[in-house]
Amino acid sequence: ANFALNKLQPKLQTEVSIDRIRIKFLNSVEIGGLYVEDQKQDTLLHFDRLAAHIRIGELLNNRLSLRSVRLENFTATVNRESPDAPFNFQFLIDAFAPADTVPKPPSENPMKISIKDIKLSNGRLRYDILSEPETPGELNVNHFFVTNFNLNADVPSLDMKRLKASISKLTLHEHKMGVNIERLKGTFRSKDKKYWTNRF
Repeated sequence: ANFALNKLQPKLQTEVSIDRIRIKFLNSVEIGGLYVEDQKQDTLLHFDRLAAHIRIGELLNNRLSLRSVRLENFTATVNRESPDAPFNFQFLIDAFAPADTVPKPPSENPMKISIKDIKLSNGRLRYDILSEPETPGELNVNHFFVTNFNLNADVPSLDMKRLKASISKLTLHEHKMGVNIERLKGTFRSKDKKYWTNRF
């Protein structure tokens, strides 16, 4: 954890803390107690535990295959000053952007990504465009605040041209509109620019 912090903080130039990192048999990673501030010293991301198991052999076939992901007790806060302003996480993208800015043609054989057995529990998500007015009790795409976010899902193909995703359980409480979802499930697919769902 100390090694990771020594690498991250000079790049991000903001407050970052990590309680622990565990790597087991090179195919299991667990990060505990991650906290990241944005450039205004507000919480950008915090979670108690993130654990992932990767199938190492799949990397040889240009596949990133996660057999399980667990994210517990997490908070994410995303905002921007105006509709045209950058998001408060843009500094993260800039910090890890490659030095070579010459555009490269898209790969003819992009990496295929699949994530199975996803479980997100006890999440708090907030999104705001700060310049836009709030409208309590009404649908407003510029502001939402979600608590009790829980998700069980599988994503056999994380490719927007060939998306395959199955949600077995989604629960949340949205405070701005006062919406409760006690159980949502369905299967979602895409092919090129067409998207559809069944068993929703």
